Amino acid sequence: MGRETLFFGSIIIVVFAIITLLFPIELYDGHAIYNDGTVAEEKISLSYLIHKEGFLSQYEELGVVDIQLNNLGWIMIGIINLGFPMLLGYRIALKRNKRKSQQDV
Repeated sequence: MGRETLFFGSIIIVVFAIITLLFPIELYDGHAIYNDGTVAEEKISLSYLIHKEGFLSQYEELGVVDIQLNNLGWIMIGIINLGFPMLLGYRIALKRNKRKSQQDV
């Protein structure tokens, strides 16, 4: 069951990563740094962090210089992009094993 959990969890991790990297879903806590040095708490998407230059050029007129994740944002990446998919993989593996054991009986 360990291999099945890892297999299904890995597939779900890849799917979640593709979704969160391609679409601007603002799930993660972070902050934006402005020209005048002020820092504002924002919800940040992983696609913003990967394509930071494109994001910053769009918001240049607002004075955004940089965007960063805070500690809670990094924790949420771990939970949403790693923990939740592995739990789903574990659930799928348990369900498959239950079906196999019922068919064997």
